[in-house]
Amino acid sequence: MTKFLSKCTGSISEILTLFNEQVKSMEVLLITAWLGISGSYLQWLKRIERKLNGGVIGISILFSFFTSLHASMPNVNAVANPNSILFLLHMSGYFIFYYIVITYLYDYLFEFSGKINQEVLSFSRKKMFITSFICLFLLWFPYIIMCAPGNMMWDTGLSIEHSLGLRQVNNNPFFQNYIYGLVYHFGTLIGNISISVFLYNFLQLILFNAVISYGIVILKGHHVPSILLIGIIILYGLFPVFPIYAFCMGKDSNFALCLLMFSILIFELVTNKVRFLSDKRNIILLFFISILLSLLRNQAYLIAVICLFVCSFVKDKKSFRKLLWGMSFIVLISNLTIPKLLHIPQSDLSENLSIPLQQTAYYVNRYRDEITESEKAVIDRVIPYEALDLYNQGISDPIKDKFDNLADKDAICSYIKVWWKHFLTHPDAYLKASFYGNYGYYFPTANRNDLKGHTFVGYEVDPAIFNKTELEDNTNPGIKIVNMIDSYVTDTPILGVFQKIGIYTWIMAVTVLFVLLQKKYKWLLCICPSLFVFIGSCCSPVNGYFRYAFPMIVCIPIVCTMVLFALIDEI
Repeated sequence: MTKFLSKCTGSISEILTLFNEQVKSMEVLLITAWLGISGSYLQWLKRIERKLNGGVIGISILFSFFTSLHASMPNVNAVANPNSILFLLHMSGYFIFYYIVITYLYDYLFEFSGKINQEVLSFSRKKMFITSFICLFLLWFPYIIMCAPGNMMWDTGLSIEHSLGLRQVNNNPFFQNYIYGLVYHFGTLIGNISISVFLYNFLQLILFNAVISYGIVILKGHHVPSILLIGIIILYGLFPVFPIYAFCMGKDSNFALCLLMFSILIFELVTNKVRFLSDKRNIILLFFISILLSLLRNQAYLIAVICLFVCSFVKDKKSFRKLLWGMSFIVLISNLTIPKLLHIPQSDLSENLSIPLQQTAYYVNRYRDEITESEKAVIDRVIPYEALDLYNQGISDPIKDKFDNLADKDAICSYIKVWWKHFLTHPDAYLKASFYGNYGYYFPTANRNDLKGHTFVGYEVDPAIFNKTELEDNTNPGIKIVNMIDSYVTDTPILGVFQKIGIYTWIMAVTVLFVLLQKKYKWLLCICPSLFVFIGSCCSPVNGYFRYAFPMIVCIPIVCTMVLFALIDEI
């Protein structure tokens, strides 16, 4: 056991080192900002005899701890323990910086928001919706012009090929194949596929705008400060990833739209069950969105079923429970029976074994001399042993694509036994392999994935599709400008963090922690859909793939704000 723990500890040290490397780019900016505002602000605190705030102290210590790790490492590329003296020096400096910034935001920004809060809160629900909708549309309109007829993901091209019978194997959800096949056939019917693509993308963008605006209306109803409402609109409006994905024909975009609407409906259901259920339109919309959500991504029916089922216990009323149980049952049955009735092939077994295969590949490349001939033979029965040399720590596709999906049960069971034996021998290898494959989903400053596209601007499909189909490439010259804007914003210090994944994971984690501390567990139901997406992304074949996490990202600003201020209303 001691040996086991020591290996795990060594692995954690290496993980912390990589974390330090990720936060390195923020050091100069943070210290500069601290020096710039600390003197005057400390004088102000002294003048008003302001007492220290325990909550702000706790958050400042937490943030300064992680930020200071980098500065205390002499070599971030080597496994090394932090220099204790350097760590404490930097942590003290960063603690002051974070305390000042957080207190400053609380004292000044919310004071400023109070001055304009009454004017915004006096808006009617309708006026607030229209104002938010118009603002977002105006901010997104340039992307419509620069990207027209729209953006298209790689998998969308595969779905079009599948709908035309040009591709037999396709792991995309069958309903996605149907939707994009319908768009394509509508384009051939009217004689211009680009027009049908534009209409689809434009409608999706309008729906994104409407759902976000509706979320803003709900936030207003929970007395969210005006400055925060404006900040959320600016976040969705000015950061390129949101209009790019909203105007993108791809399975992650429409799934994100449904996930956001589903999360908002769950929030309204949890907030006021009587009012929600008294309106039949709410019940119909929740049922429709639940079905649609489950059809737009493989295994997404589990999100709808689990959330609806758990929601049924929020209120002790039989009619309420039966209604949600009925919805859960229909969603479950439809997803288990429809694919079989339509003879939809199941996804490859390699998708489910992606993580173990990647761990085995890392293990073999690190401890090749320890692999016995019998173990090689067992591994070779499910995947060519030589193929493990293709190991790439950021993506498992090179490995899992070589997996023999025709391997029998005995071969797979034998492989699992070898996999477990290696885990017990070198648990640190498995921890590292998993960490290298998913840290991009929770490191705030982790860069975009260099193996897969950060965003999809234009038609990023297999070029062969233009020869096989009547689809014509998107040659809009504005695409270059959009790519430039996206790259510029992403590389901008501080602001660029909101173009990455990790910051949204941190916001979600802080919200979950706050809910748990307040013991108001029902609010976790609103965050669960995003949490499921995060877990699924961490278990995915690609590290830090933005499109995998986008459904979570688009939900976090609105949903977490809803939950936090609903909790504040109850406290």
